Amino acid sequence: MTAKALAQLAYDELAIKRTTAKVAHAQDDLDLDLYLSCFTEQVQLEKAVMIEGWKGGEISARDLALKSFEHLSCYDAVHHMVFNHIIDIDGDSATCVADLNAVSVFVENDKPLSCTIGGRYFLRLKRLRNSWLICERSITQRYIHGDQSILGKATARGPVREFSRS
Repeated sequence: MTAKALAQLAYDELAIKRTTAKVAHAQDDLDLDLYLSCFTEQVQLEKAVMIEGWKGGEISARDLALKSFEHLSCYDAVHHMVFNHIIDIDGDSATCVADLNAVSVFVENDKPLSCTIGGRYFLRLKRLRNSWLICERSITQRYIHGDQSILGKATARGPVREFSRS
């Protein structure tokens, strides 16, 4: 591999890691524009943790964002961490497998309770307009740690954080 090819590979891998980090930040901050900047207009979504009853199929990035944010807005805070990336690049296409920890915080009687869901992303990305965008995503849940009762309580309570839908 030439030095130029090696440099391009390193650049592409960092750009893909940046895309996954932007998704995490967008979910934490309920930032619709940032979230949409990480995806192609249509996304093949095989498995989803946050969309109850999802059977797999194509969804617009906007609908994916809104469904995800509706769920995430029910928590007082969330923190997504993406790590242990394994990336394979083939021209303008790539795959990325990465681990995910999603911490959800629910405040009850002034006491913060938390639950962490550990999972693994399986992503396909395309290089479009000099950016790596996610065109296919699947999330497999691997474990849950902490106070699992907050998962139902947050959904039952409804949104406590606002986000822009435009």
